Amino acid sequence: MELRQDSKDTYTLKLTRRELGLLEYQSSIWYHRVDSDLEQGAIGYDHHLWDWFGKDAVVGLYKAVRTLIDANFDNDKQLQRKDAFTRPFCYEPKSENHYTKWDIGQFKD
Repeated sequence: MELRQDSKDTYTLKLTRRELGLLEYQSSIWYHRVDSDLEQGAIGYDHHLWDWFGKDAVVGLYKAVRTLIDANFDNDKQLQRKDAFTRPFCYEPKSENHYTKWDIGQFKD
């Protein structure tokens, strides 16, 4: 990740594909909660975000990231990991998706 200041108020951020995906994932959560304080009164989500940065910053971030992704990728899955560790994990030992460090070969006997 690389950050460069372009002017007094703008910056350029160089991200990897996965970092961009993470930013999109988190910003979409904030974007979809942006009016939770209106819908739920004082018990809405993320009050501190709206107070510190403003709802316009959350909406602007989400729209900028979403536009970038839509222009350069076919779907959000392309932003995720593509290695062997993307297998879902379950804490229940009897589940087919339960595995340990020994199962994935991270440790040798």
